[in-house]
Amino acid sequence: DLRKAIDGGLFLGPRLSGAAHYLSTTGGGGDINFLAPEVHVAADGRIADGVEEVRKAVREEIKYGSDWVKLLVTGAFMSAGDRPADVHFSPEELKMAVEEATRHGVPVMAHAHANAGIKLAIRAGVRSIEHGTFLDDEAIRMMVERGTYLVPTLYIGDYYIAHGSPTGYQEKMVELSKKYKAQQ
Repeated sequence: DLRKAIDGGLFLGPRLSGAAHYLSTTGGGGDINFLAPEVHVAADGRIADGVEEVRKAVREEIKYGSDWVKLLVTGAFMSAGDRPADVHFSPEELKMAVEEATRHGVPVMAHAHANAGIKLAIRAGVRSIEHGTFLDDEAIRMMVERGTYLVPTLYIGDYYIAHGSPTGYQEKMVELSKKYKAQQ
């Protein structure tokens, strides 16, 4: 709505482009994995399992104005109940998401830490890899060949290592960041 108001000339503002809800799988990095199943909360993403649910989720994101589709292809550093090394979407689900979004002229970005997830996303044709924590030389070559962009996360882990987690909610990310930084 803010973008529409700016584009409509109601007031001056920056050019806005966004992906309203990320798409995740059940139990994936975008699912609410730390509460009992009878507790219902409004998540900031959407769960889509299987090819047809992915197709519908992509269509609805585009319908409601997303300029991009964001897929949580792998686990995350900041979410409970999963690991960054986990790959969540199947190759078929990824292919469907990219095909459906492309048909509508909307690019797809892939939140991906795990190298296997990065490569699946590149093969599926995503426009960009967000994070790319564990990418290897082969993944880099694939990205160059296909023109896939990398949007690395360079600082957030270092920030929380230095300053800690004020609420405790980022403690998983702090520990994982320390672990992986030590392996570099």
